[in-house]
Amino acid sequence: MRASIDYLDMSMYKEVTDQNTWQVGKPWSIMSPSAFGNGRHNTPGLSCHLGSNILTCMTKCYNQPIMIYIPPYAELRGGAWVVVEPTINPTHMEMYADELSRGGVLEPEGTVEIKFRRKDLEKTMQRLDTTCIQIVEKLTSPQLNPDEKAELQKRLAARQEKLLPMYHQVAIQFADLHDTPGRMEEMGVITDILKWHSSREFFYWHLKRRLLGRQLKRKMKPVTHNVGEGELNSMLHRLFVEDRGTVNAYMWEDDKAMVQWLTEQIREDSMDNAVSDNIRCLQREHVLQQVRSLIQNNPEVAMESIVHITQHMTPSQRSEVTRNVKPSQTLVIKNHNS
Repeated sequence: MRASIDYLDMSMYKEVTDQNTWQVGKPWSIMSPSAFGNGRHNTPGLSCHLGSNILTCMTKCYNQPIMIYIPPYAELRGGAWVVVEPTINPTHMEMYADELSRGGVLEPEGTVEIKFRRKDLEKTMQRLDTTCIQIVEKLTSPQLNPDEKAELQKRLAARQEKLLPMYHQVAIQFADLHDTPGRMEEMGVITDILKWHSSREFFYWHLKRRLLGRQLKRKMKPVTHNVGEGELNSMLHRLFVEDRGTVNAYMWEDDKAMVQWLTEQIREDSMDNAVSDNIRCLQREHVLQQVRSLIQNNPEVAMESIVHITQHMTPSQRSEVTRNVKPSQTLVIKNHNS
């Protein structure tokens, strides 16, 4: 597992090189305390070029688990978010955030500058502040002379200028609430919220579970053609519930318990191996489907195939075939006569 901090020119170059070297078979862990570096020592064109290479590798090349973690008091912003956004490779990428972290495209200050400018703050003051409300009511009076109106406008401007820093700070806090881990989880951009003191243990068991799960899925894929990652996960979940019972279905969310179960399923000498039994059933069904398809597509070789198959059967198996064929012949004759 690897962790990187700021993506400066040299660190980004090393990252791209490592990706091309490591993509063969190792998982990848990214800790994101800040965004891409943009100081004097960075070349904007090179940063963009290398950043795009990282994005391309994550999207097309990397087929191992990728886990992104935003640690305490860290912020993931702007272009850095785009590079590590899990939707670019949802099969392998997951993002987690500490309960004290923040994440979003814009910082709260930037959001306020765009979404909650001074004119919007002044409207809020005139709606909430008692003094501003009274002054605005007086300004609407048709009996005001120009001097009184100018004086009221001057008082309103002074009041708004006094309140502006406080309202601006409240607006920043309000914008910051949209970048909290709870909000990120609600919007579905992160998988879960973690605590720093237990994050190492969580990632240890979660990574181990994902790697064991990949081993089982590789065994299942040859006999489950055209089945996606989501369907394989659903199949594993169903097998776990069938093996452990619905009472213990909640343990599917427990990585440590799942590691124990997956380890049992991978062991070849295990007596209680629900996944291997299911794989054998799938293999049998897959072979039968291939035989049916070949005979349907080549009916002229059906008889020769049957003869060839019966030659490789034991006497008891041939007797069993005969007993199974006779009821089928009787049914065909009845249908023909009717």
